[in-house]
Amino acid sequence: MKRGQLTYYFPTKEDILLAVFDRLLFLMYHRMEAVDGTREERLQNHSAWECVQRLLKMILHPAHPDDLDGEFHALQYTFLAQIAHREDFRQRLASLYEEWRSGMAGHWHETAVPELPLVRAATPRILASFVQALVHGLLVQLSADPEAFDREEMLAFCIGVLAPLFVSPTSSPRPRRNGHPCRAQEDSRD
Repeated sequence: MKRGQLTYYFPTKEDILLAVFDRLLFLMYHRMEAVDGTREERLQNHSAWECVQRLLKMILHPAHPDDLDGEFHALQYTFLAQIAHREDFRQRLASLYEEWRSGMAGHWHETAVPELPLVRAATPRILASFVQALVHGLLVQLSADPEAFDREEMLAFCIGVLAPLFVSPTSSPRPRRNGHPCRAQEDSRD
């Protein structure tokens, strides 16, 4: 493509970034649908807890570390670095994060176990915001230092911390690391 064609469709560098952002999201959603079906099918076939566990596993043990997810996260950080100067970047990220939070909150609301103490103490939006913050924090650490922590141990720890928000202790198997129960659960439940 010649420069004139490019600047006709994308007058500024920021317009190019916004288009790349939208394209990466489209490709990520398309790939998710190919694997798990549409959003509605995923909600029908998987509980919120199963979705959160799959998300954590995908982050901590990516099938293809150099694929779209990595490209998207790098672009996401570019947007975050510019939100003080670019309202359109901030709005694009805010609407994306809100879409993810709303979807997770609604799914959790439908599948939550009402008698769990933490379920009564937290609103679906707070839970979704907490999971989103955890995911972003893990991604930032792994982006800066892929060896920041033992991924298996972190996965078991995250599942152990989040499990009380989704399942009763008697109905769910304990997260395991290397075939042994996690230390925190071993001390508190055995």
